[in-house]
Amino acid sequence: LKLDGTWDSDLSCRTKVKLCTVCKITGNPVMILKGTCNESPLDWLFYIAHDENRNIFYEGYRSSTIVLANGSWNLISSQVSSSDLIIQMPAGQDSSSTPLGRKNWSVLNTACGMDKHQDKSFSISVCIVGVEFSCDSGECVSIFQRCDSNLDCSDGSDESNCDTIRIPDSYEKSAPPELKRDLMK
Repeated sequence: LKLDGTWDSDLSCRTKVKLCTVCKITGNPVMILKGTCNESPLDWLFYIAHDENRNIFYEGYRSSTIVLANGSWNLISSQVSSSDLIIQMPAGQDSSSTPLGRKNWSVLNTACGMDKHQDKSFSISVCIVGVEFSCDSGECVSIFQRCDSNLDCSDGSDESNCDTIRIPDSYEKSAPPELKRDLMK
């Protein structure tokens, strides 16, 4: 996929219109944004769309859009002043020209207590929360394939940041240990 939304391909869909992701996707998949705080004014659900020039963008179900402008993907909301919400990711990060998958974004979001620009990881995919794991590439694999010692994501991200936890034989699921008060602060 190139920055203008076209594919480097010779597929038949390329006749009079640039080949784009909308051209090859059946139905209207819902992209889910994961990684924002609950107070964020951003939409969590997005649909693939294109403008009159066939440039791809992602339209939120209420007031947000993800659009490519000036070499960066921008996540914007019409409900918030641009000084209170700035979320950008340079196009081409991680050899990708789409915002799909798990990517690092530069974020200023006062609704989430981020008053200065910070790097934050967001995931945008069609993966079903609690059922599927979102690979860094945007692919979906079963949540049970996460940290199973098999590379199921093409980028291997399903086996990243896996820690082994040893549960003693004496552990009782029906009587978990109490959380100490000083840990809850």
